[in-house]
Amino acid sequence: MKKKLTETAYHTLREMVLSNELEVGHYYLEEALAERLQISRTPLREACIRLSQEGLVDMVPRRGVFIKPISLEELKEIYEVIAALELQSIRLLQSEHCQGEDWEALRFHVEELNRALKEENKEGWMLHDTGFHLALIRLCGNQTLASLTQHMLDKSQRIRLLTFKVRAIPKESTDEHTRTFQAMENGDFEEALNIHELHRKRSSGELVALLKGIAGLIDVTSR
Repeated sequence: MKKKLTETAYHTLREMVLSNELEVGHYYLEEALAERLQISRTPLREACIRLSQEGLVDMVPRRGVFIKPISLEELKEIYEVIAALELQSIRLLQSEHCQGEDWEALRFHVEELNRALKEENKEGWMLHDTGFHLALIRLCGNQTLASLTQHMLDKSQRIRLLTFKVRAIPKESTDEHTRTFQAMENGDFEEALNIHELHRKRSSGELVALLKGIAGLIDVTSR
């Protein structure tokens, strides 16, 4: 029972941090969080220890749980890892047939990204952008690679949510995703690799520049 409570508290708190329900740079008393989740402090503290090990929070005596700002260095590393994993997925696909449910899912997300751009639907665009990246990874059939990418995408989620409040829907990203898909559909995986690599470099640089302008969100001095 205790293990189940800790696991539930961990997943709930993690989602609250990643979705920015718990604000970056703020302290939250353990008692208040425990009451909010309707659990005792013991499973809450154990959940916070796990989040601390992931670099999402700090547990500060007499002050509570601190939601850590995003390290600029860590941000760059996260996107470097995501790019490497996605590019490896495309390389693996060169020896596979692009078909089946995951391939149709990729097509669907590309179509919906373009629809969301046309309709200026930010929430829809974010949903299908995440779907596009997950479908791209799942296509190669490597479950370990898919699991690692999912973890990295989770870590980048709060960054994307915060920046989307202050930016327009990325037309360039929509075009790049569409061209990556079309290149793979035509069997030109080298072109798909080139497009996607340039996309990751451009979009991560754009994101870093945008985040630097949001006070209190980025920690430029430490991890």
